[in-house]
Amino acid sequence: MKTRTEHSQTRPGARPPGHMQLCHRLCMVLVRLSAAVAALLLILFSFERPAQAYTDPGSGALIWQMVAAGFVGAAFYFRRFMNWIKGRRASKQHDGGEQAEDGPTRRHETES
Repeated sequence: MKTRTEHSQTRPGARPPGHMQLCHRLCMVLVRLSAAVAALLLILFSFERPAQAYTDPGSGALIWQMVAAGFVGAAFYFRRFMNWIKGRRASKQHDGGEQAEDGPTRRHETES
């Protein structure tokens, strides 16, 4: 029986055995976790409690601004990550399957 290193060396770019099973298990754990968090939030927000503090009208605007900034920032990094993946795939196909660089290279010139 081949080991993981022997199996991945026989086929370039091959995933280790059991990769899909691991992904499926991870997805199931994430689904269960998100369902548990949603149920907890539903329970917490379904019961009314008297407020013991004062918040001025500007606090709500600040919270909405932070939420909107979080979504915009997440969208920016998601797009950046997807472009990085597309670039790696394109360079692997162009180079004939050679290993691509991990990121952009920067040249540092030294002054003489």
